[in-house]
Amino acid sequence: MSEQDRRNTVRVRLDQPVVVYRRHGSDVNARCDNLSIGGTSLLCETTLYQGEPVLVEMRFLQAEDPPPRLPARVRYVVALTHPSGWTRLGLQFDRLSVDQRDLLERFLNEQPVRRVRLRA
Repeated sequence: MSEQDRRNTVRVRLDQPVVVYRRHGSDVNARCDNLSIGGTSLLCETTLYQGEPVLVEMRFLQAEDPPPRLPARVRYVVALTHPSGWTRLGLQFDRLSVDQRDLLERFLNEQPVRRVRLRA
């Protein structure tokens, strides 16, 4: 996906709990701030590393168990001044399966009220 395509992708504003599973280190509880087919923005009290591969468990995408764990890579990390000690993480989904992509697309298409378009 090109940078222009990525920026024109529909993003949905959310406030949903997620769990970030790291290869090394403890799991991280976070809040999903927004979501698109290409990635997500998370708020958390733990700093991850730019480029770090993770799995993001998004229970809100489906009611059945097990909840989906989407592979992603940390693209950016921003320390927030408010709330103090919190971090915004930008994650890009990485090698989603066909089923994961379909699940994500279905969820996004069911969220018409809070859609916003980001422009470059």
